[in-house]
Amino acid sequence: RYRGNIIILLNRNHRINVINEIGIEDYLCGIMKSEISPLWPMDALKAQAVVSRTYTIKNLGKYKEEGFDLSCKTDCQVYAGVAGESKKTNIAVKETRGEVITYRGELINAFFHSNSGGFTEDVSKVWSMRSNPPPYLRGRPSPYCKNSPHYNWTFRISKVDMEEALRRGGYSIRGIKKIKVSKRSISGRAVKLYIYHTKGKTEIQANKFRMLIGADRIRSTLFKIKDIGRSFEFSGRGWGHGVGLSQWGAKELAKRGYNYKDIIKFYFPGTKVEKLYSTSME
Repeated sequence: RYRGNIIILLNRNHRINVINEIGIEDYLCGIMKSEISPLWPMDALKAQAVVSRTYTIKNLGKYKEEGFDLSCKTDCQVYAGVAGESKKTNIAVKETRGEVITYRGELINAFFHSNSGGFTEDVSKVWSMRSNPPPYLRGRPSPYCKNSPHYNWTFRISKVDMEEALRRGGYSIRGIKKIKVSKRSISGRAVKLYIYHTKGKTEIQANKFRMLIGADRIRSTLFKIKDIGRSFEFSGRGWGHGVGLSQWGAKELAKRGYNYKDIIKFYFPGTKVEKLYSTSME
């Protein structure tokens, strides 16, 4: 089930693209339940709706060459059509209609993640905004995530499996001997790793390493590493890249009486919540 229209196009690889053409507000209704629990406080849901709307509009045209704007997967936001809706999240979308987050008059890069592990991350330590990273995406203490069941985590992987995952990612590594965190950010997250192996030493960005091993396995780069013979054990805090809004932090702040605009300003300091439009945007 879906809102809007369905368009069928032959793409440049001579395969069929099935595209849902839909207004922004209806699209948001279809992603909210996939991104945040409808059981959470309303102001946490409203904060997510405004963040998601900002992210959506900022990223329109991401797949322009493919003939559509956004994918329905985690590289954009998880869209499930009418099946991704709930009454409560739809209300959060409706009651924030048209609202977006701006910094100096421009839409922000509205990143979000599940759990900060106690400290959000500076965007320059994760992605390539190194030349002039915006001040609203700098790391800061976020002591509101401890009630998450994923605040602490542990993952163990054999050295053989790690080598295979790294080779699939294009790294020529055999006979791993040791892994060392060569650089950490102010938040305590690993930024760069050295992997010592029979062919020498390989440096890799910690976030890229996490993606290659599995983002649902190594849940954040806020970790410590223990060598236990034929395996490595990673123990850490938080879930996600750590940049921008922490969803579990937003939940706790809402429980403490913060409204959604206050939650947004906490995680994106110096920004404003503004009305971009008042009717459905097509």
